[in-house]
Amino acid sequence: LTNRSLLFQNYVQIHFRLHHQKENFSYIWRQYCLWGQSRNAYRKLRSIRKLQQADAQLMLEWMHDESVVAHLAGRFAEKTLDDCLGFIAASQDQSSDLHLAVADQDDTYMGTVSLKHIDRTNHTAEFAITVRKSAMGKGFSQYAMARMLEMGLRELDLTQIFWCVAHVNQRAVRFYDKCGYQRCHQVPQDIQANYTPEQLERFIWYVYRG
Repeated sequence: LTNRSLLFQNYVQIHFRLHHQKENFSYIWRQYCLWGQSRNAYRKLRSIRKLQQADAQLMLEWMHDESVVAHLAGRFAEKTLDDCLGFIAASQDQSSDLHLAVADQDDTYMGTVSLKHIDRTNHTAEFAITVRKSAMGKGFSQYAMARMLEMGLRELDLTQIFWCVAHVNQRAVRFYDKCGYQRCHQVPQDIQANYTPEQLERFIWYVYRG
């Protein structure tokens, strides 16, 4: 069984026993512990960590994948392996930007998650995430986003984290709306200044508040 299937199976077993064998508390407790272990194992299938030089080739992969970058603001098709290596080297300085790798259970790079333009005076930052095509639909984006947003609030003392997505990028819009993230219409000027007026007209903005 997969970790997801095992988690669900143990969850069902707990509730079945709870309703039909209430007297057998010790059995239920053992099943609950098994379910907790399965859940933790499933979480360990994903992590976020510092970017490494070994991630460069897979980073370049998504940059040259039109299905991934079609609606992104950057000119990723022009990027080279040296560009990726330079970005990874620069990411070790986390004073104003925090760029981390999204990794699977084998520590294989699956994408990049970021907090950019960190303003420690106004306690704001801009969020960004991109994952490889092979990581889409497998929970990597949801996991990494939740981790990074909470890290921003708890560890960096941020109060507002903003991000944008193009109107035409309906896959991303559906993802953010489904996850319950709040749309907003007032975005700090210093964050808007990172984009052209033409780009701003095409964006939907979201905010995560502490």
